Amino acid sequence: MGARDGRCCLLHMCASRTIIRAHFIRLRDHLASQGKSARLSPLGPAMKSSLFAVMLLIFNPASADDHAPSRPFDPTPYTRFTVSQSAYHRDPIITLKTLIASEQKNDRINRFCLIGYERTDDPSDGYVWVHWLEEQTLMLWDGSLSADWRAAGLTTARRSLRLGRDTVKTEYDIGGSTYLITEQTWHKRANDCDTFGEKYSIHPFKAPPRPRSNDAD
Repeated sequence: MGARDGRCCLLHMCASRTIIRAHFIRLRDHLASQGKSARLSPLGPAMKSSLFAVMLLIFNPASADDHAPSRPFDPTPYTRFTVSQSAYHRDPIITLKTLIASEQKNDRINRFCLIGYERTDDPSDGYVWVHWLEEQTLMLWDGSLSADWRAAGLTTARRSLRLGRDTVKTEYDIGGSTYLITEQTWHKRANDCDTFGEKYSIHPFKAPPRPRSNDAD
């Protein structure tokens, strides 16, 4: 967790505790004013609203963060950004075609969804999840200002999570792994991309010849 994320969590917790305390004080004063008959006196609309607010804050502490993506993204994102407009991820079709050719899947249509997240105001601190639909795989694309590195970025992705191969049913099944994720987390990432991401369909194309190894000479 970064310093900014830690400060945001701390501020949110402090604000929530302050609000909860204020509502509890209202409820305490109301019950005290009712004396012994408090248990028999129905709560008025204001008191019902206070009680509901307390319960909401206790059981849904993240309600104030509805504008942000769901929490299973790692690192925790703050805002989404348009991938094709990022200097570190420009020309995504080139990167996607490089990946397809490296996997020798260029004889068919391949569909992708790309969604970017920024941790800070620094564009270099952003990252992109790529959902390859045909392969049921989520890939983490860090990006680069170098065109060559950017083109090959997905062929060397540090996370390539295939549904069923790199996913498990529950958090308990993850054990001590730092790579595996739950199926629920995988689907949340894919669904967020499907809702907010950029879609690409790459039609069959002729890939450049693969380099010959020295053994073939």
